[in-house]
This record gives sequence, C-alpha cells and structure tokens, in this order.
Amino acid sequence: MPSLIRSSAMLAALSMLFIALSAAPLRAQDGNLAGEDTDDPARVFERAQDAHAKNDLEQALKLYDAALKLRPEFPEAEIQKGRALISLGRLSEAEQALRRAASQRPQWALPLASLGLLLVRAERDREAEPFLRRTVEIDPQDHATLLALASLRLRAGAKDEALRLARQATSVTSAPVSAWVARARIERAAGDKTAAAASIERALQLHPNELSALEERALLRADEGQFEKAIEDLQIMLRAQPDAPRLKSTLASLHAQVGESYRTSDPARALEHFQRALELQPDNADYATGFAAALVQARRFTEAITLLRRVIAAAPDNYAAHANLATALDGLKLYEQALVEYQWLAQAKPENAVVYFLLARCYDLLGEFESALLNYEKFLAQASAQQNELEIEKVQLRLPSLRNQIKRGAGAKRKK
Repeated sequence: MPSLIRSSAMLAALSMLFIALSAAPLRAQDGNLAGEDTDDPARVFERAQDAHAKNDLEQALKLYDAALKLRPEFPEAEIQKGRALISLGRLSEAEQALRRAASQRPQWALPLASLGLLLVRAERDREAEPFLRRTVEIDPQDHATLLALASLRLRAGAKDEALRLARQATSVTSAPVSAWVARARIERAAGDKTAAAASIERALQLHPNELSALEERALLRADEGQFEKAIEDLQIMLRAQPDAPRLKSTLASLHAQVGESYRTSDPARALEHFQRALELQPDNADYATGFAAALVQARRFTEAITLLRRVIAAAPDNYAAHANLATALDGLKLYEQALVEYQWLAQAKPENAVVYFLLARCYDLLGEFESALLNYEKFLAQASAQQNELEIEKVQLRLPSLRNQIKRGAGAKRKK
C-alpha cells in the first residue's frame, strides 16, 4: 500500500504546486495600457481577469484572445490564457500559450515555471527540466519550482540533488506549510524517513490542523509499520472531509493491513479492523476475504463459509477465498466439500505442494485410500525438505499402513 500511495501523493503535491502558481491574478506591466477604451488591450485584459476570477473561463478566453489580437506580444495575457486553458483541460493549447509567454519575456520566471510544471504534469520530464532550472536561476527562492524540480530529479534517481533542492525550498523563514509537506514527501520517497518526520513536525508546528501534513504523517507512519497511529491521523482527516473517497480508501487499506498483522496472533482484534475496512469499502473482495480468514483463525467456521461463498460468487478466481473456504470446511469435517476446494486450488496452482498433502488427507479421512496414496506421492515429489518437514514426516509415517490397507482392499470407493 505505501508504495502504491507514494506515487499518487507525489503527483498530488505537484498538482497543488501548479494550482498555487496559477492562482494569483496578473496585471499588465505597461503603465501606458491602462485606458478605459475597449480597444485598449490593457482594459480588455482587465475584463478578462474579472471573468477569470468569476470562473467564467470561456468568456475569459474570448477576452484574452481579444487583448492578444490588439497586442500580439502580450505575455501577461498569454500566461493567463494558458491558465484558463489548463482549467478547461485543453493542455496542448495551454502549452502553446505558455511557450509564447516564455519566449516573449525570457527573464520572467512565472511563464517558465508554469510551462515546466505543465510538462511535469504530462510526464515529459526531460522537456520540463530546462524550464524549471531556468526559473530557479532567476528566482532562487521560488519554493514551488524548487520542489517540482526536486520531484523530477528524484524520479530520475538523483536522490541527493532532490533532497538538496527540497531543503533549499524551505530555507527561507517564510516557507509555507505546503512547502514543508512537499519536502517531507520527497524525503520519504528518497528513503530519509527521519528527515521526513522532522519536516512533517515542522509543518504541524506552523499549522497543527493542516490536513496534507496529517496525511503525509499517516503515510510515513504506515511505511514504518505504525498502522494504528496512521489510522488515527486519517480518522482526524475524515472528520474534516467525511466524503473524501481517497481518504476512505487509504484508511480502509490501513485497517486491512492491521487486521492482517493480527490475524494469527489476535483474531478478535483482526476481525475488528477487517470489519472497519469493510464498512468503508463494502464491495472489496480482499477485505471480505481477510475478514473471513480472521473468522477461520477464530474457528468461527460457519460464519466464514457464508461470507466466503459470497466472495467467490462475485470473484470466482479469488485464490485466498477458496483456500480459506477449504480450511473452514475442513475444520467442520465437511471433507467432501473441502475436497472440491482443494481440487480447485491444485488446479489453480499445481506447483503448491502442500495442497496435495491436504487433498490426500481429506481422501484418507474419507477412506478413499488409493486417491489418498496418489496425492501423498504427488506431495512428496514436490515438497521442500525445509518448508514441509512436518508434513513429510506425517506422510512417511502414514504410507506403510496405507499401502497395507490398499493391498487388503480396504477403504471406500468413490461413486462415479
């Protein structure tokens, strides 16, 4: 789970940086363009800004285009047009507008940073890197671009440079909480968990209820196996965002991991956590199977069988569900039914030697000695002397008497 979440969290961080760069309105920098005439490009640009602020993006685009028609080299209008196009998901057109802005005013950091972040978002890292590097040359304290460049370098495997850039981004006292959270994400992804924890604590000192900081601390704690503490952080976040599906998914996953960690040592506690995971994601077959496995461990076989049959009806190829169903049926001495499941397991994974031992044992208990012998022999042919030592000893003790029983014609015959 942590590795699964890590990449999505990093992308989320980059998206937030991009939004931060795109939020502030611009004003035309030529004081001679402040007239009231609608043929004045600065005035048209101001009207476009007003429409943009009201989220009337189509009207804003029309007005940005009108301003650009009046003044073709107008980088403020180009960059705002690019931002509006990004909001509308028209990324190719946005890239063209940002490139024009960057070429028209090459010493202006904002279009360079915006273009670099857009290319990072499109996973075009090699194209993005020169724009991000040029931005930090112009503005060495641009924390958003420094962190984006750090993430890019981390993906390229340059961990030391990534860490240096992330720490540079928070070197000024005015670094916002979002910068400390992004730094922590980079440190965690680079494997420096001690530094990541310190950065998160700094973020929480700045803003004790910052949700992104709590989420990052939860992910860090999950990476370190502190699942229950991670759950506490996510529960705080869910109280603030009760309808956030991503948080629910992450919290359910953590409950399932805690449940799995307790499954053999503390089945009651495992059941509690798997139940919470299922409450958050009722249709998740893996969580239902984990809950059933904990029921099996607690020897609540009948409940487990009911649940597992529902899981298999919805997911017929769920190997863990079939394995737990076989164990539950076996535990209730329903050997005929257990055989069906063991046979499915043997067909699904014929390389799993222990399944043949379990098949043989069921046949043996049913008095079908010839089938038992056949499967004992399959087991011995595939068994590992180290991993299956106990089962091998049992089989070797059983085989002489089993062969004698077969010679005498003892045992039941399976009906055809």
